[in-house]
Parts: sequence; C-alpha cells; structure tokens
Amino acid sequence: MANQDRTGQQIGSYRLVQLLGSGGFADVYLGQHVRLKNMQAAIKVLHVHLPQSHREGFLLGAETIALLKHPHIIRILEFDIDKNNCPYLIMEYAPNGTLHNHHPKGSTLSLGAVVSYLKQIAEALQYAHDHKIIHLREKILVPPSVEEVVMKSLAKDPKQRFESAQAFAFALEQSLQSTPFGTTLVKYCDHPSSVDSVAWSPDGKHIASAGYNGVRVWNAANGKNVFVHNGNPTGIYSFAWSSDGKYIASADIEGAYIWNAADGKNVFVYCDHLHGAYSIAWSPDGKRIASTNYEGVYIWNVADGKNIFVYCDEFLSVPVAWSPDGKHIALADHDGVHVWQAVLR
Repeated sequence: MANQDRTGQQIGSYRLVQLLGSGGFADVYLGQHVRLKNMQAAIKVLHVHLPQSHREGFLLGAETIALLKHPHIIRILEFDIDKNNCPYLIMEYAPNGTLHNHHPKGSTLSLGAVVSYLKQIAEALQYAHDHKIIHLREKILVPPSVEEVVMKSLAKDPKQRFESAQAFAFALEQSLQSTPFGTTLVKYCDHPSSVDSVAWSPDGKHIASAGYNGVRVWNAANGKNVFVHNGNPTGIYSFAWSSDGKYIASADIEGAYIWNAADGKNVFVYCDHLHGAYSIAWSPDGKRIASTNYEGVYIWNVADGKNIFVYCDEFLSVPVAWSPDGKHIALADHDGVHVWQAVLR
C-alpha cells in the first residue's frame, strides 16, 4: 500500500503529532494522549491491510508481547486494527533515540561500550526466551578480538552453542577482560614531541596528555583529538582533572592554570609562584588546588584564585597529593614523604 502521512489523525486514545521515522514495514509517530496532556507514546502503524484470516494472529502476537515487562524492552500499551484494516501498536515513547542516533554509521565504540550494550540486549532476549518468545532477527556484531566467542554462538550444532543469551554476554565480557596483560589497545600519536604526563577524565570518556606542545584531550573510544590546549611554549610539567571532569588544572614555568575541559579556554591563571609551578592537584571536593615548586606548596581557592596558604620548605620537590577526605596533603622531596594537615576554609 502507498504510505501516507497520518499526522493529525487519532489512533486509539492518541493524536499523531509528529512522524518520527519511516521504514519498509511501518511508520512510527509521536502520539499525544487526547485527555492526559503529559502522556506521550510512540505509535507504530504497519504498512499492510490485514485480511480477516490474519487478524487473529496479529492480535495474539501483540498481546503476547504486551505481557513482557522488562527495563530493556519497550512496552506495548495498546494495540488494535483500525477501520481500514491497518494494524497498529501504541508503545512507550523513548525520547533519547536509538543506538544509531548516538553512534552513527562509521562510529568506533570501545569494547567496554559494546559489552555494556550486549549485556542489556542479552538480558532482554533472555527474558523473552524465558517467556517462550524467540526473536527471529537477532544479530550481534562484535570486534575480531572476541571472534572465538562469536563463532561459538553461531555453531551449526546447537549443543556447541551457549546455553542462553546471558551466557553469551558473560563469555563476551570475560573475553574482553582476558586480554593479555601488556597488550597495547590504542596508541595516540599526534603529539609533535614527547609526552610527559597523562590522565583519564573521571568519567573515563577522555584522556588528556601533556608535553612541551601543551595538553591534548582525546576521545578514549576512538583516539580522535577533541582539542589542543597549547599552554606555555616551554612545556606543561603537570596537570590534573577536576573531580567532575569539567576543568583541568595545569602547572608550568609561568605558574598554575585552570581551564575549561570542554574547549580549552583559560578560566584562571595563578601567578604567585616565584619560580613557576611543577606539580598540581585538586582537592577531592574540587574547591581547592595545591601547586608546588622547589620553595613550597601553595593552596588556592578555585572560586576566586586567592592564595589560602603557603607551606614553605626549602627542599620540597614536585609530587603532591591530597588524602581522599581532603584533610591532609602529602609531599615528596629528597629525604622522604611529608604529610601536612590541609587548611580547611
């Protein structure tokens, strides 16, 4: 049958307000409940006129699927066949889109992300299988590194396959974790000179690396450069992410800096160091920064850049670290490690 835009029409208790997508099998609309103004649904209208002999099969199948209640399965709220013999399904509306929206064709996903998605799919499939429902178009695409697990799932002899979809997902996760220690998974090679320090963002989505040509922030999944913060031409000695991942603090011969981790723009410059800054660390609550040079350690207020306190020791070296509760600071020099009580104000 020829497809027609049904926007504005009413199906069941919902008015079709927007065409969300169209395929060879059906059109999907955003539906607004005619009485409950805050209730929306996704309405799938099939491109077929069901003959009388097929009506019962459609209704029975829709009823079976409507009984499934699982966090990774879109629920069917209503279903029926309209006066033109066109079947439709009224389903929960998922406003955040599909995996294809989040990862367009050509995107590179980390193995961790693939396993996370597959575990959710496997849980949903297992739930459906437990309720005697089999999806005949299940497709799983995985990287070559887990080929052995995939080939077992596709074995011709059913007895050689995994006992369940969940067993497959577990084996896939284990294969990822069993990558030999010391194996290089990804290498980022765009630094013009050597890399002196590196750190993950708190959410694990980005990696920052620093050297004489500034700090580069990378997408951890595909190795693409997000941006370059050039900093001081003499090089950045140390840097650290804030606990919320929104800012990066860096230290160089000019002093200490805070800059926006999203675009590399400077937020604050702390220039009270007499001979530059060599190491830098955020307090766990993100309110203070400790930066050091060979004269001592400086504690800064992140909000306004004011110096809160200076610990002076003639031979303090560069490494500095906060305790997890933010009450102490550890410093290293030529004769050992010094622990100080942090100024809490």
